[in-house]
Amino acid sequence: MEDQAKSVEKFDKYRQKYVAFLDILGFSSFTMEADKSVEKRMEVSQALARMKFPFQSNSAKGFYSTQFSDCIVFSAERNIEGLKQILFAASGTVLNLLGVRLLVRGGIVLGNIHHGSKIVFGPGLIEAARYDKSGSPPRILLSTQVLKDLEKHSDGEENLLSKFVRNDCDDQSEMLHYLRMEEKHEGDNPNGNGLILEPGAAKFAEYVATQCSNRNLNGSDRKKWIWMQNYWNRTVDIKGILKRST
Repeated sequence: MEDQAKSVEKFDKYRQKYVAFLDILGFSSFTMEADKSVEKRMEVSQALARMKFPFQSNSAKGFYSTQFSDCIVFSAERNIEGLKQILFAASGTVLNLLGVRLLVRGGIVLGNIHHGSKIVFGPGLIEAARYDKSGSPPRILLSTQVLKDLEKHSDGEENLLSKFVRNDCDDQSEMLHYLRMEEKHEGDNPNGNGLILEPGAAKFAEYVATQCSNRNLNGSDRKKWIWMQNYWNRTVDIKGILKRST
Protein backbone atom coordinates (compact mmCIF):
# COMPACT_ATOMS: atom_id res chain seq x y z
CA MET A 1 0.00 0.00 0.00
CA GLU A 2 2.85 2.38 0.83
CA ASP A 3 4.43 1.80 -2.60
CA GLN A 4 1.09 2.51 -4.24
CA ALA A 5 0.73 5.76 -2.27
CA LYS A 6 4.17 6.90 -3.40
CA SER A 7 3.24 6.08 -6.98
CA VAL A 8 0.04 8.16 -6.72
CA GLU A 9 1.98 11.10 -5.31
CA LYS A 10 4.09 11.22 -8.46
CA PHE A 11 0.94 11.98 -10.47
CA ASP A 12 -0.39 14.55 -8.02
CA LYS A 13 0.06 17.54 -10.37
CA TYR A 14 -0.12 18.18 -14.07
CA ARG A 15 2.49 20.32 -15.79
CA GLN A 16 1.79 22.86 -18.49
CA LYS A 17 3.70 21.76 -21.58
CA TYR A 18 3.55 21.78 -25.34
CA VAL A 19 1.70 18.66 -26.43
CA ALA A 20 1.59 17.13 -29.92
CA PHE A 21 -0.84 14.38 -30.86
CA LEU A 22 -0.19 12.60 -34.17
CA ASP A 23 -2.53 10.04 -35.72
CA ILE A 24 -1.07 7.83 -38.46
CA LEU A 25 -3.86 7.56 -41.02
CA GLY A 26 -4.55 4.18 -42.53
CA PHE A 27 -2.16 2.37 -40.20
CA SER A 28 -4.78 -0.18 -39.13
CA SER A 29 -5.44 -1.34 -42.69
CA PHE A 30 -1.69 -1.14 -43.35
CA THR A 31 -1.05 -3.66 -40.55
CA MET A 32 -3.99 -5.86 -41.57
CA GLU A 33 -2.52 -6.21 -45.05
CA ALA A 34 0.74 -7.34 -43.44
CA ASP A 35 -1.01 -10.44 -42.09
CA LYS A 36 -0.70 -12.09 -45.50
CA SER A 37 2.44 -10.51 -46.91
CA VAL A 38 6.07 -10.68 -45.81
CA GLU A 39 6.77 -7.53 -47.83
CA LYS A 40 4.00 -5.67 -46.03
CA ARG A 41 5.32 -6.85 -42.66
CA MET A 42 8.68 -5.37 -43.54
CA GLU A 43 6.95 -2.09 -44.43
CA VAL A 44 5.13 -2.09 -41.09
CA SER A 45 8.42 -2.73 -39.28
CA GLN A 46 10.01 0.15 -41.17
CA ALA A 47 7.08 2.43 -40.34
CA LEU A 48 7.31 1.58 -36.62
CA ALA A 49 11.04 2.34 -36.66
CA ARG A 50 10.35 5.69 -38.33
CA MET A 51 7.82 6.54 -35.62
CA LYS A 52 10.43 6.16 -32.89
CA PHE A 53 13.62 7.41 -34.53
CA PRO A 54 15.18 9.84 -33.81
CA PHE A 55 12.75 11.54 -31.43
CA GLN A 56 13.25 9.60 -28.22
CA SER A 57 12.36 10.80 -24.73
CA ASN A 58 14.93 12.96 -22.95
CA SER A 59 13.88 13.46 -19.33
CA ALA A 60 16.80 15.81 -18.67
CA LYS A 61 15.30 18.25 -21.20
CA GLY A 62 11.69 17.56 -20.25
CA PHE A 63 10.92 16.03 -23.64
CA TYR A 64 8.86 12.85 -23.81
CA SER A 65 7.70 10.64 -26.65
CA THR A 66 5.11 7.88 -26.46
CA GLN A 67 3.82 5.66 -29.28
CA PHE A 68 0.73 3.50 -28.86
CA SER A 69 -1.06 1.70 -31.70
CA ASP A 70 -1.37 4.22 -34.53
CA CYS A 71 -0.78 7.35 -32.42
CA ILE A 72 2.27 9.28 -31.23
CA VAL A 73 2.38 11.83 -28.39
CA PHE A 74 5.18 14.31 -27.77
CA SER A 75 5.45 16.78 -24.91
CA ALA A 76 8.05 19.49 -24.26
CA GLU A 77 8.73 22.28 -21.79
CA ARG A 78 7.16 25.69 -22.29
CA ASN A 79 10.25 27.60 -23.36
CA ILE A 80 11.86 28.37 -26.70
CA GLU A 81 13.89 25.14 -26.67
CA GLY A 82 10.81 23.09 -25.88
CA LEU A 83 8.87 24.86 -28.62
CA LYS A 84 11.57 24.04 -31.16
CA GLN A 85 11.76 20.45 -29.90
CA ILE A 86 8.03 19.85 -30.40
CA LEU A 87 8.01 21.48 -33.85
CA PHE A 88 11.04 19.55 -35.10
CA ALA A 89 9.81 16.26 -33.62
CA ALA A 90 6.34 16.57 -35.16
CA SER A 91 7.70 17.73 -38.53
CA GLY A 92 10.39 15.05 -38.66
CA THR A 93 7.98 12.29 -37.71
CA VAL A 94 5.49 13.29 -40.41
CA LEU A 95 8.26 13.39 -43.02
CA ASN A 96 9.60 10.01 -41.92
CA LEU A 97 6.14 8.46 -42.30
CA LEU A 98 5.48 10.13 -45.63
CA GLY A 99 8.59 8.28 -46.73
CA VAL A 100 6.66 5.01 -46.27
CA ARG A 101 3.50 6.51 -47.80
CA LEU A 102 1.61 7.11 -44.54
CA LEU A 103 -0.27 10.35 -43.91
CA VAL A 104 -0.47 11.98 -40.47
CA ARG A 105 -3.08 14.22 -38.86
CA GLY A 106 -3.22 15.89 -35.46
CA GLY A 107 -2.56 19.00 -33.42
CA ILE A 108 -0.11 20.85 -31.18
CA VAL A 109 -1.40 22.66 -28.10
CA LEU A 110 -0.28 24.14 -24.81
CA GLY A 111 -1.93 22.23 -22.01
CA ASN A 112 -1.68 20.39 -18.71
CA ILE A 113 -0.29 16.88 -18.92
CA HIS A 114 1.47 14.15 -17.04
CA HIS A 115 3.94 12.50 -19.38
CA GLY A 116 6.50 10.07 -18.05
CA SER A 117 8.44 7.12 -19.37
CA LYS A 118 5.44 4.78 -19.14
CA ILE A 119 2.28 6.85 -18.67
CA VAL A 120 0.74 9.83 -20.45
CA PHE A 121 -2.59 11.48 -19.65
CA GLY A 122 -4.17 14.86 -19.03
CA PRO A 123 -6.41 17.56 -20.51
CA GLY A 124 -3.60 18.75 -22.80
CA LEU A 125 -3.55 15.35 -24.48
CA ILE A 126 -7.34 15.37 -24.89
CA GLU A 127 -7.25 18.85 -26.39
CA ALA A 128 -4.49 17.94 -28.87
CA ALA A 129 -6.34 14.75 -29.88
CA ARG A 130 -9.46 16.78 -30.71
CA TYR A 131 -7.64 18.19 -33.73
CA ASP A 132 -7.67 14.69 -35.19
CA LYS A 133 -11.13 14.94 -36.75
CA SER A 134 -12.32 12.10 -38.96
CA GLY A 135 -12.29 13.05 -42.63
CA SER A 136 -10.17 16.17 -42.19
CA PRO A 137 -6.92 16.71 -44.18
CA PRO A 138 -3.56 15.23 -43.14
CA ARG A 139 -2.43 18.39 -41.40
CA ILE A 140 -1.12 19.27 -37.93
CA LEU A 141 -3.13 22.20 -36.60
CA LEU A 142 -1.73 24.69 -34.06
CA SER A 143 -3.64 26.08 -31.12
CA THR A 144 -4.05 29.83 -30.53
CA GLN A 145 -1.67 29.75 -27.55
CA VAL A 146 1.03 27.89 -29.49
CA LEU A 147 0.73 30.49 -32.25
CA LYS A 148 1.08 33.29 -29.68
CA ASP A 149 4.22 31.68 -28.26
CA LEU A 150 5.62 31.25 -31.77
CA GLU A 151 5.01 34.93 -32.45
CA LYS A 152 6.72 35.87 -29.17
CA HIS A 153 9.81 33.87 -30.16
CA SER A 154 9.93 35.12 -33.74
CA ASP A 155 12.03 38.26 -33.38
CA GLY A 156 15.39 38.57 -35.12
CA GLU A 157 16.90 35.97 -37.43
CA GLU A 158 15.14 32.90 -36.01
CA ASN A 159 11.57 33.59 -37.08
CA LEU A 160 9.82 30.42 -35.94
CA LEU A 161 6.43 31.69 -37.07
CA SER A 162 7.47 32.13 -40.70
CA LYS A 163 9.47 28.88 -40.70
CA PHE A 164 6.94 26.52 -39.19
CA VAL A 165 3.48 27.94 -39.88
CA ARG A 166 1.43 27.98 -43.08
CA ASN A 167 -2.25 28.57 -43.73
CA ASP A 168 -4.26 25.71 -45.18
CA CYS A 169 -5.33 26.96 -48.61
CA ASP A 170 -8.77 25.35 -48.13
CA ASP A 171 -9.90 27.09 -44.93
CA GLN A 172 -6.89 29.24 -43.88
CA SER A 173 -6.37 27.32 -40.63
CA GLU A 174 -2.86 27.72 -39.20
CA MET A 175 -0.99 24.47 -39.55
CA LEU A 176 2.50 23.10 -39.01
CA HIS A 177 4.57 23.53 -42.18
CA TYR A 178 6.07 20.05 -42.06
CA LEU A 179 7.25 20.24 -45.68
CA ARG A 180 9.55 23.16 -44.90
CA MET A 181 12.68 21.10 -45.68
CA GLU A 182 11.36 20.47 -49.18
CA GLU A 183 10.73 24.19 -49.55
CA LYS A 184 14.34 24.93 -48.55
CA HIS A 185 15.84 22.27 -50.81
CA GLU A 186 18.68 23.62 -52.96
CA GLY A 187 19.38 20.50 -55.05
CA ASP A 188 22.21 17.97 -54.71
CA ASN A 189 22.15 18.44 -50.97
CA PRO A 190 22.37 15.02 -49.25
CA ASN A 191 20.21 14.82 -46.18
CA GLY A 192 18.77 11.64 -44.70
CA ASN A 193 15.75 13.30 -43.10
CA GLY A 194 12.38 12.50 -44.60
CA LEU A 195 11.94 13.15 -48.31
CA ILE A 196 14.68 15.69 -48.92
CA LEU A 197 16.67 13.57 -51.38
CA GLU A 198 15.51 14.05 -54.96
CA PRO A 199 14.84 10.32 -55.67
CA GLY A 200 12.72 9.98 -52.52
CA ALA A 201 10.82 13.16 -53.30
CA ALA A 202 10.18 12.10 -56.90
CA LYS A 203 8.94 8.70 -55.78
CA PHE A 204 6.63 10.32 -53.25
CA ALA A 205 5.24 12.79 -55.82
CA GLU A 206 4.45 9.92 -58.18
CA TYR A 207 2.76 7.89 -55.45
CA VAL A 208 0.60 10.85 -54.42
CA ALA A 209 -0.55 11.31 -58.03
CA THR A 210 -1.43 7.60 -58.20
CA GLN A 211 -3.50 7.82 -55.02
CA CYS A 212 -5.32 10.94 -56.22
CA SER A 213 -6.63 9.00 -59.22
CA ASN A 214 -7.11 5.68 -57.41
CA ARG A 215 -10.78 4.77 -57.88
CA ASN A 216 -10.44 1.94 -55.38
CA LEU A 217 -10.07 4.47 -52.56
CA ASN A 218 -13.18 5.87 -50.92
CA GLY A 219 -13.94 9.55 -51.46
CA SER A 220 -12.66 10.65 -48.05
CA ASP A 221 -9.27 8.98 -48.52
CA ARG A 222 -8.85 10.35 -52.04
CA LYS A 223 -9.57 13.86 -50.74
CA LYS A 224 -6.71 13.49 -48.25
CA TRP A 225 -4.28 12.62 -51.04
CA ILE A 226 -5.60 15.47 -53.24
CA TRP A 227 -5.04 17.84 -50.33
CA MET A 228 -1.49 16.48 -49.93
CA GLN A 229 -0.86 16.89 -53.65
CA ASN A 230 -1.88 20.57 -53.49
CA TYR A 231 0.28 21.19 -50.41
CA TRP A 232 3.27 19.37 -51.95
CA ASN A 233 3.03 21.21 -55.27
CA ARG A 234 2.69 24.63 -53.64
CA THR A 235 5.79 23.89 -51.55
CA VAL A 236 8.13 22.49 -54.21
CA ASP A 237 7.05 25.13 -56.76
CA ILE A 238 8.91 27.81 -54.79
CA LYS A 239 12.32 26.75 -56.12
CA GLY A 240 11.26 24.30 -58.78
CA ILE A 241 13.93 21.71 -57.91
CA LEU A 242 11.87 18.81 -56.57
CA LYS A 243 9.32 17.03 -58.71
CA ARG A 244 5.68 18.13 -58.71
CA SER A 245 2.90 15.59 -58.31
CA THR A 246 0.75 15.57 -61.47
